[in-house]
Amino acid sequence: MEKTFFLRNIRYVLPVGLFLTIGSYFFDQDVDRWARNLSSCTVSLCKVVEIFCATMPHLVIWPVVFFFLWTYKKKKKAHPFLILTIAIAFSYLICFLLKGILGRARPELLFSKNIYGFFFFSKDFSYQAFPSGHATTIGAALAIVACFFPRYSLALVSLALLMAFSRVVTGAHFLSDIFAGVLLGTLFAQWVYLKFSLAWQS
Repeated sequence: MEKTFFLRNIRYVLPVGLFLTIGSYFFDQDVDRWARNLSSCTVSLCKVVEIFCATMPHLVIWPVVFFFLWTYKKKKKAHPFLILTIAIAFSYLICFLLKGILGRARPELLFSKNIYGFFFFSKDFSYQAFPSGHATTIGAALAIVACFFPRYSLALVSLALLMAFSRVVTGAHFLSDIFAGVLLGTLFAQWVYLKFSLAWQS
């Protein structure tokens, strides 16, 4: 329980996260215009980085690792990968629901049709930018790692933000989308960790 750094400090983490999300909203368009002028080499590098943030690879790799360790009677080593899988899946489910409800237009619509803002309850993928699924996933993954290495919690969430920023560079999201995603993934993942830790101790 003591290892859930972000939940223990939620009275600071939540306001800061919301401030960054809301504050960056006013700079979203400027940041995306800046990102569009970056070199093709930078964009290509970010396309590689965003692969590591994608949800599906995490939902395939970590369950396989879990079952492999479980099969070979290494249950104690398998538990973290089970928590990791559930945390990512649960966080992304919340993210997916919010995307459909909030219906935020993606950057491509801003630059192609000058459409910007929220269009609630949209089923169109082009209107499902907020929060970022990739940011939620990498935020959740590194937040779980932070539970096992709490002294590196701030470094890990900083890494999550840096990796998630690749989605801005590649034109898939606005800056506020990734702040919201990392915040969502971090808090829900550590909540999952906390619940499982309590269950195993009982």
